[in-house]
Amino acid sequence: MAYAETSELRGFLGDAFAAVQDEALAGYLEYASAEIDTRLSPHFALLPFDPAPALIRRLCLYRAAAEVLVVYYGRAGAGSEDGRAERFRSDYETLIALLLRDPALLGVELGPRRGGAAVFHDDPDRPALSRFGRFPREEEP
Repeated sequence: MAYAETSELRGFLGDAFAAVQDEALAGYLEYASAEIDTRLSPHFALLPFDPAPALIRRLCLYRAAAEVLVVYYGRAGAGSEDGRAERFRSDYETLIALLLRDPALLGVELGPRRGGAAVFHDDPDRPALSRFGRFPREEEP
């Protein structure tokens, strides 16, 4: 992930970084960045239309940031006192709800819900993004 994009994600996390005075969150941030590059990009390449790359990247940043905070606060047991993680999750859920209601905001077509998760419209035989940015495990051939 480019430095500018990492800086943007750090800025989005904002007060979470200010509140956490150690390197753990930065480590999760690097992990999330790698996940974007290795797991999300190949799936977007399969889409049969132009997915408006800037908007897709923005959503990826939000998804990665949400994952980082959920994992970090879940393991550290922090954030519950001031509601920081809950507020972030609420903002994230609001973003996803807006995109589900008006996919044109994202510039891509969303497919049907599978197993309670809204997915990007793609080949139904391939894993797709879930509402929370997670992928189902790919089965071994």
